[in-house]
This record gives sequence, C-alpha cells and structure tokens, in this order.
Amino acid sequence: MYGQVYLQKRKCRRKFSKMGCGLAVIAAIFLVGARLEARVFPDHPVQLIVPYAAGAGVDLVARSIQPYAEEALGAPLIIGNVPGADSRIGMTRIYKAKADGYTIGLQSLNAPVIQEQLFDVPYKALNFSFIYAWTMSPMILFAPENGWKSFEEFLLEARKRPLTLGLPGFGTVVHLLALTMEKHLNVKFKFVAFDGSGQGFTALAGNHIDANIGGSDAALGLVRAKKVRPMLIWSFRPDANFPEVPLSIKYSLPTIVLTRGVFGPPGIPPERIRVLEKAFSRAAAAPKLVEWAKSRGMELIALDAKQCRQEVEKQQILVGEYKDLLRSR
Repeated sequence: MYGQVYLQKRKCRRKFSKMGCGLAVIAAIFLVGARLEARVFPDHPVQLIVPYAAGAGVDLVARSIQPYAEEALGAPLIIGNVPGADSRIGMTRIYKAKADGYTIGLQSLNAPVIQEQLFDVPYKALNFSFIYAWTMSPMILFAPENGWKSFEEFLLEARKRPLTLGLPGFGTVVHLLALTMEKHLNVKFKFVAFDGSGQGFTALAGNHIDANIGGSDAALGLVRAKKVRPMLIWSFRPDANFPEVPLSIKYSLPTIVLTRGVFGPPGIPPERIRVLEKAFSRAAAAPKLVEWAKSRGMELIALDAKQCRQEVEKQQILVGEYKDLLRSR
C-alpha cells in the first residue's frame, strides 16, 4: 500500500513538473517574442501625416527632421500631406489609424484642443498617444512689403475698414490669436482660410490679401526677398530675426506660442512610444537641424511624451478661457 501511494505521488510530481516546464517554456517564448518585437520595431516604413498642404510651417518642420529621424529609427519615415477642413481630415486620419506606431502625425499641440471646442470632431486632444515635441515658434503678423511700414499704421487702417487676413485654417491657434486681436484692439477682419500658412504667404506676396499670420519658418525666405514685412510678434521676448518688431505683450494681447510635436492614435504600446520618443529626441539634437531651426527663428525645446501631455492639459485651461470667443466666430 505504501509503495503504491509513493509511486502515485512520484507520477503526480512528474506530471506537474512537466506542466510547470511547459508553462515556463510558453512564458519564455512570449517574453522573448515581446523583447524581439520591441527590439525590431520599426521593421518597415513609418508614415508621418502632416494635416496641411506642402509648404506649410508644419510641413517644413516635418521635412527638416525627416532624414535625422529616419537615421535614428533605422527605417524610412514617409511624409504624407493630408490637407483639408482646416487640418481636421488629417487629424482624424491620425486618430483612427492602427495603434501600432507605424502611423503618427505632426501638428501643433494646441490645435486639437481648439478643434474639439469648435467642431464636432471624432477625437479628444488628451486621447492621442503623445511622443515628442521639439520646436516652439512664435506666430507673426505679416503684411506686404509695399504696404504699411509699422504695426501702428496697420492698426489705424484696420480700424477704418475690415482687412483680409489669411489663416492656416479655422479652429487653429492663429484663428484664436486673430479673434483676440479683434476683441482687444477694436478691429475687424475678413478671414481667408488656407490649407496651411504656405498658401497664405503666397497670396500675401501677390497682394491678394492684406495680411497673414504664420511662423517665421514659412515666411523668412519671402522676408529676405522683400516680399512681406513682419508687423507684430506673439512672444514674451524679442525675436532674433526681427528684434525691432513689436511684441504682443505691448498691446496686452493674449500670447500663445505654437508648440509642434509628434503624436499618434490612442493606445500605441508604451514600448513603441519609447522607441519613437528616443528616435525623435536624437533627431532633434542633430547639429544641422539645430542650425536650420535657429536660422528660421525657431526655439528648440525638448518635451517627452509625458511633458507633451502636460502641455496639452495647460492648453485646455488656456483655450477654455476663450472658448466663447472661438464659438462666436
């Protein structure tokens, strides 16, 4: 009897030992697979959606970092321009993409915050997967070179008649800045929306509109060619390229600086976000990119995924103060 019991116990131990080994092997396979997946990502091209037309400020930022990001990622970074509906078509494409890290987008962190206040969009700003932000560009009001010589002259004319003002779309940071200018400076504009600031600057250089708001990155070439002239800068300190141009704080205007970064659809796995975050961080530090950004009057920053989310949370509070103004236009 004792011998039989002993044999049965040994059989049970062997059985459970084999099961334990089998489970351990399965667990090891999953662990190795997970590590391998994290190591090889990305193993094919990553698409970077720019929700504006080619030549817009966001597009220029995307193309400036593209070669350095490709080198850091070890995979091609394909830029896809998806303009339309004041960037909302492209934003929706980003939001609804498969959450595998192979489709991401570049846009100002402020944009989705404003858009969800104004429009019935299928996305919420804080639901995106944030990755990295590296540029901060002050917005600048430009007029034709052969027009007004100062902002004071521009202001006098704007108080006499509604001037046509180009915007890179409604529901953008630029739109909000223009609305606060109307409110605080007693002026009125006829807004003309374009698919990005690049088209607006082309129209301005051709004297088809009275003014345009955008970043120096998209306008510097036209300034140097003496086609357009900076009138006002939304910033807390003088711009290195235009130190003589007055600042928004002089006129007690709300000052919002454009922070551009990369983000993706909700639910990108954390390990893949870390891979992307590290790659864009390395790319943004490339000496040639740093030199290019400075020549364009762009301030370089370094916001990781967590800090990008915190910046969006801050923008929600700020935009919330002006949501009634946004909705009124």
